[in-house]
Amino acid sequence: MSITPTVKKIVTRPVIKLEKEKPVFVRLSTAMYQGPLPKQRAGTLRAPVAPTFVDVINLDDGSDATLPIHAKLKEVFDRSYPHDAYVGKCFSITAKTRQAGRQFSPFYLAEIEDPNPIPATPPEPTPEPASPPAQLHRSAGRR
Repeated sequence: MSITPTVKKIVTRPVIKLEKEKPVFVRLSTAMYQGPLPKQRAGTLRAPVAPTFVDVINLDDGSDATLPIHAKLKEVFDRSYPHDAYVGKCFSITAKTRQAGRQFSPFYLAEIEDPNPIPATPPEPTPEPASPPAQLHRSAGRR
């Protein structure tokens, strides 16, 4: 007996890791969200920061995945796409090599054309109102 189940919800997703100088092509399918707060390591003074993630569709193979978002990259998204306007758009994201004297790696972010656009459903045509029925004049037979 063989069954073919229908997936209702993807609970776990693979994580896409940004590699230096290698672009990743994705469609952002959700707004960014905070992950769980990590435990504070012994001997550290700074409080841990909750990581930021976004669910994406990898445009290379069409698979669902999760992309960790660096704080600097999140700032760019928030400034360029207020109110989560990036959801549903496609991007090329590249982590650049860190320059000497810098504390973080710069990112190259470009909105790209959707290679597989989701077709918009045309609106239903509104039916024309029926013309009113012809009125019979009662006065036609009177004199």
